[in-house]
Amino acid sequence: MQTLPLEDELLRKVADGTKRGTIRLGRRDVELGPLLLEPTSGTGWAVTVAVQRVAFCLVGDLTDADAIIDGCPSRAALVENLTRFYPHVTDSDTATVISFHPLTA
Repeated sequence: MQTLPLEDELLRKVADGTKRGTIRLGRRDVELGPLLLEPTSGTGWAVTVAVQRVAFCLVGDLTDADAIIDGCPSRAALVENLTRFYPHVTDSDTATVISFHPLTA
């Protein structure tokens, strides 16, 4: 099964349904179907999700709808969050938008 690391605090948002996707910098090779989101801490629980959509765009083209899928209230909040993980992100960088729904919690 394909896997993807996710911060523990974000796994809770996946489990409660407020995070229905993730946006990663770069072009990520993620397939539709089951995906195991593993805690970055190496401890705790993982969440299995079903990937429904994978799309690629420029960071500058991300929308409020993408932000909401990622669990952010707006595009501005999403970009701020991305800089937490990718400090040198620019609008011309490629992003992978992965939409999913939880299969287990």
